[in-house]
Amino acid sequence: MALGDLHVDGEPFGLCPRSTLKRAVKDWEALGLSPMVGLETEAYIFQRDQDGIWRPHETPGAFVYGTGPENDPRGVMEQDPWVETIEERINSMAEASIMDALTACFSGIDAQAISTQMTRRMSKSLQLAGWVKDGKFNTGSRRNQGKFVNPTQTERKPEADFGF
Repeated sequence: MALGDLHVDGEPFGLCPRSTLKRAVKDWEALGLSPMVGLETEAYIFQRDQDGIWRPHETPGAFVYGTGPENDPRGVMEQDPWVETIEERINSMAEASIMDALTACFSGIDAQAISTQMTRRMSKSLQLAGWVKDGKFNTGSRRNQGKFVNPTQTERKPEADFGF
């Protein structure tokens, strides 16, 4: 096994995983946190085919890594615990922005600590909880923020009865 930092023109290469990890650790430490990191080594098994060419080892029906219903038929990976938090804490709301949802679900959260990854996760979690994206808010402090509507709380207007 060989480990190293990749550099281009004397600068860390942007796609180098070790450099990315070092930047992430430095960012967390700047917030006063001490991240713990677990490394995972990967191996690929190859076998020669009838022409002597190295091909990935065939293991029909076996998946070590993968995504989608073939690898997760019960949707376990889609069951984000944030969905349960949304259902417990904000299901009574009719509409919310991502910031509304984050602050309601995680009381005391510092707005400065909210990352892009957190907003993306909340967006996905709201949708998994049944909320629907409905454009953007047009006024007030939420202006231009994405708008999510909770269909279970949306008023249903009665259909007109014209007596036909």
